[in-house]
Amino acid sequence: VATWQGRKDEIDRINGSGKPAPRTNLEGMPKVDKEIKLNGKAGRGKTKLVVTQFAKTDIFRFGTPLHKAAYRGELEIVRELIASSSGAKAMQLLDEKTEAGNTPLHHAAFRGHTAVIEALLDVMSDTEVSVNRQGQRDDVRGVKSINASLAAIQCRNLYLSTPLDKAREAHQVAAANLLDAWPANLKRRAQKTDEIRRIVE
Repeated sequence: VATWQGRKDEIDRINGSGKPAPRTNLEGMPKVDKEIKLNGKAGRGKTKLVVTQFAKTDIFRFGTPLHKAAYRGELEIVRELIASSSGAKAMQLLDEKTEAGNTPLHHAAFRGHTAVIEALLDVMSDTEVSVNRQGQRDDVRGVKSINASLAAIQCRNLYLSTPLDKAREAHQVAAANLLDAWPANLKRRAQKTDEIRRIVE
């Protein structure tokens, strides 16, 4: 509620209270494989998606606080929520999906919050994750490793929409341009980082 209302003072108070954070065990959520048949002109076969199955009483089925902050464009709250987690837990928070399979990046793209999109992608840009043949994150059946921010951009929800699709669907031109240009920007940034390292060494 505090995240949805943009109450940073209340979030600081909750974080500083010393109480255990709700739902710390994100791995404990049951998962179910749902097959979706794609009847496109290319004659594609069935695509199997792993979708989180939520209990009807689960308050997180429509998104975590990070989803709500990303949807509203609350940049400071997004940064604080990510900073309050560390390492693997932060990555889990960024990968968490709603019942419809949307990540926080989907929400930010749909609403056109470019600063939030950039903050989310920046956090993920230093991590590698495994993806399957369809380019979707899959730690079990992954066939190659790619940058986590690129995997997040390729992540599909239950309706097979990526964050870029959501931005275009909502006519968010700036958000779509940012997501479209991110791979090239990431490559340029990596090259500059290598150049700086060579100079320093």
